[in-house]
Amino acid sequence: MFLMTHGALPMLTYDTLAEGITRGRQRLVELTHQDFCFDLKAWHDRLARTKSYNYRSIERPGVYPKSLLDVLHDPDWIAAVEFAEQTQLFDKLVADDAKMRQATADAERRWAGRDRFCPKCGATFHSVGDRGQCPVCYHTFFVSHPDGDPDWWRDDG
Repeated sequence: MFLMTHGALPMLTYDTLAEGITRGRQRLVELTHQDFCFDLKAWHDRLARTKSYNYRSIERPGVYPKSLLDVLHDPDWIAAVEFAEQTQLFDKLVADDAKMRQATADAERRWAGRDRFCPKCGATFHSVGDRGQCPVCYHTFFVSHPDGDPDWWRDDG
């Protein structure tokens, strides 16, 4: 819920506020198997009713913390949500994540049990899967994207 209201976590930031808020929504949908879009009050009520999501135990449905009410009036948050809705960012992120998971599974099948070359030192070693660690220099990499490109799985660049 914090990610959806703030668009970032102390250890996790995104390029835009809209992406962070949308990732928060995506995570809540994954946890609850329900989607209340960007309706913070509906999300609060759902989480407060169900204690299994580790939502703060003092929160009750229909009783909204000041921090949540403040976010609902924050012009930056409102603009980010409007942008996310207009660009269908949630659907795009969900589709991208599914594509990445499929590409990762395909890479694991493709590279499991094969010889590979370390991109750092050139040593050859037998692969267990896509991710490997060179036994000579201990460089860790994905054979499907040895240069560390985070978008290796995208076919559209």
